[in-house]
Amino acid sequence: NTYYSNVKETTVKTILLSIDSSSENSGSYVKEGDQIKYSIVVKNSDQKDAENMILQNELPANVTLVSISKDGVQLTENDYYLTNNLDNSATIINTNPTLLGAGQTATYEIVVNVDQDVDVNEATELVNKSSVYDSSIKIDESDVTHILQPTSNPTDNPEDPSNPNSPNNTSNPDNPGNVEQETRIISGTAWLDSNENGQKDENEELLSGITVRILNTEANELLKNSEGNDLIATTNNNGFYSLNNIPQGQYIIIFEYDTDMYMLTDYEKEGVDSRYTSKVVKQELTINGETKAVGGTEIINVSDNNIANINIGLQSAKVYDLKLDKYVSKIIMQNNSGTTTNQYDNTTLAKAEIDAKLINSTNVVVEYTIRVTNEGEVPAYVRRIVDYVSTEYTFSSELNPDWYEQDGRLYNVSLSNEKLDPGESTEVTLTLTKKMTETNTGLISNTAEIAESYNEQGIKDQDSTENNNATGEDDLGKADVILSIKTGQVVSTIGIVLASIVIIGLGAFVVIRILIKRGKI
Repeated sequence: NTYYSNVKETTVKTILLSIDSSSENSGSYVKEGDQIKYSIVVKNSDQKDAENMILQNELPANVTLVSISKDGVQLTENDYYLTNNLDNSATIINTNPTLLGAGQTATYEIVVNVDQDVDVNEATELVNKSSVYDSSIKIDESDVTHILQPTSNPTDNPEDPSNPNSPNNTSNPDNPGNVEQETRIISGTAWLDSNENGQKDENEELLSGITVRILNTEANELLKNSEGNDLIATTNNNGFYSLNNIPQGQYIIIFEYDTDMYMLTDYEKEGVDSRYTSKVVKQELTINGETKAVGGTEIINVSDNNIANINIGLQSAKVYDLKLDKYVSKIIMQNNSGTTTNQYDNTTLAKAEIDAKLINSTNVVVEYTIRVTNEGEVPAYVRRIVDYVSTEYTFSSELNPDWYEQDGRLYNVSLSNEKLDPGESTEVTLTLTKKMTETNTGLISNTAEIAESYNEQGIKDQDSTENNNATGEDDLGKADVILSIKTGQVVSTIGIVLASIVIIGLGAFVVIRILIKRGKI
């Protein structure tokens, strides 16, 4: 049987509308009774009028609407309607569609008060979301966030003398006696930086389930709660976390994330508002006896104020892979007959022949090219290259100003500040010498390796010997040199020796025959 569906084609024409929300203290802490003002700017960037523009604003829970104005004119309840939602939030929608001319803007101001009877045990995000519609089609949206600080925290009451972090705990060396000491809050957000611009943009995914701890740098130990356990927070479905009841001091915030799935985004990206940047770099820390890779902040000084926006930005993990190739590019032979130069093109096995008569007066100079290629997906820096120099060679710092010798190996750090983007290659050269004798001809093998490299995301090289999961290595390369006596000269010498033996033998035979004939033998 054959079935045919109904087909309906609809052409939808939308207007180029954009919306931008802001607040003077966005990203900051607020408390009960505080007033918040939201500024919402809608712009028509199209060449035609928006005849049916509608603004919708979703107020967070725990706030009460005070007033709404448009372009400085107070709106009445006839201009909008307010609906209460099940989660105690509210939605404001302007009742009558607005005409917004081409190239024009409309500025709304919404004022709310934080409820006086708020009772929360931990810091909570207050997210205000604005959306603009044209002909019932959502065109754009924008968010503004504040942090509602807790009114109390019975679980970690800082005034409880049994709390090891309590200022009233007389065993606390930072608080002799019973001098009260206020505690603070540290909070932030985890997000997936999908466009990799180092900035927390609207509509980017917020990451839940990331464990957050706090390290007391003065005591060099993790901060404990009232029960003596590590003080831990976990990011919620909005990527938000808060660490409460933090005594004054110096701390590092630690984020535990899946290093196989994610890598860190740029640290405090230049030119980006600090409220929307990542404050985390990759570190190796030992937590409860286990050494692991984590994200860690710089030292944070907790003193008079709560601290917000200690964020962690992550990107989907990428491949980090550096490759090293070593080639012989030149062999120079210097002796009494002059200088002979042999050029090679990216060869890993080079052969040079030396005149047997001149071998004891020959000095050989071998020039190697060491090429590093970024075969991965992230920019890289090569901190150090090591060359496991053969004992057959002599190293000269005059010939190699970018190299130094240590413990029988050669090191090069000239690339440490050179950014190597994916697909790019860079080269260094190494020149070694050898004094020839009749007994030291033959094969010379020489190997170089990437001893140390890094990337700003903290990913390990897939083939590095530092990566225990590596299945193979291409970050080291070997090049061989064969130094031998010219083959033709060896044959000629052997011929002369054999001919001499034959002549001497014939001469001896003739002499013996003559002596026999004369009866001397």
